[in-house]
Amino acid sequence: SSGINAEYGGRPGLPTTGRRYQRRAIGNRAANVQKGATVNQRKSVITGDVVKDLMKATKASRDIKRQQIDARHRWLFDKLADYCELPSDTVEDQILDSDFTLFENFFKENGSRVLLVFQLPDNADGSSKEKKGSQKLIVTNGEDVPLVGACIDFFRLENEKELIDKYMDRDVFFGTVEAPDGDLLSAVRKMLDNLIVPLLLKNENWGKLSSNGHNAIVSNFITGLEDFSNLLESAKANLSETVKLKMPDDLPIQGLTTPQQYQITAGNFDLVTQLEGIVASWCKQIEQVLAQSEQMRKEADDTGPNSELVYWKERMASFNALLDQIKSQPCKTTIGILFAL
Repeated sequence: SSGINAEYGGRPGLPTTGRRYQRRAIGNRAANVQKGATVNQRKSVITGDVVKDLMKATKASRDIKRQQIDARHRWLFDKLADYCELPSDTVEDQILDSDFTLFENFFKENGSRVLLVFQLPDNADGSSKEKKGSQKLIVTNGEDVPLVGACIDFFRLENEKELIDKYMDRDVFFGTVEAPDGDLLSAVRKMLDNLIVPLLLKNENWGKLSSNGHNAIVSNFITGLEDFSNLLESAKANLSETVKLKMPDDLPIQGLTTPQQYQITAGNFDLVTQLEGIVASWCKQIEQVLAQSEQMRKEADDTGPNSELVYWKERMASFNALLDQIKSQPCKTTIGILFAL
């Protein structure tokens, strides 16, 4: 046996076949490798063609948008270029990938009063420390893209007539709000405290309100802005202190909405055990929130109605946050499966 193994190149003590079989097996492996390489090459060719088609479609779309640019667009691009410290051509190239209907809606009669342009960092988390020029510009309605960076807002006080290029300086105003960490509430509060309220306090010409008897209106207006700024700060604190319930995101219950589906899923003992543990943790978290609301508060001697109002707003925000989570579909699905037992 050992002689046969040695003759045919096998290992001593192991059964082996002849060299013809080994050569045939090696040839088959080589053929499979070559076949796989051919398939991968075909995939690469197909992928390359698709990419080329996408590039052509993108270029065609950009060319169409470029033909729509007029003096009004150029005016907006120049303002963006000044703020972003970029050439106007670079701003134009970045804007061409955005939805141009937002421009038309801003320019037209009875259109939108506001046009928002976000300057977002290249990375998703907003931690980029790169220069403004390395970031990207996106025209948005403020709903489809989260603000992590700077917002350049253009707005018009009247929209009864279509915007005309020679009156852009008169009819269009613009400003910026910077939220590099996505903290929009702090950014707006900072703008109010450091810019708007100080300017209003130094303003001496209030038009018709400057006459005697109208000082109280001006004073109440400024006080309202200051109260709104404080409200933003408390809202931020409420959001940071909100209790977040643990959701069963890693469990296979997504898409279950009917009682029949709940009944079938309830037969999975391991899954039900995990869901029961999650619901038990919810109960503990909710009990803690309720216990905190029943505790006696220590109040200073100078505590007034505003402090009381702030306290109950905080409690309401906490309860509303819990209620929104309980009404969410993952919570409904979890409770539905457990009720089906």
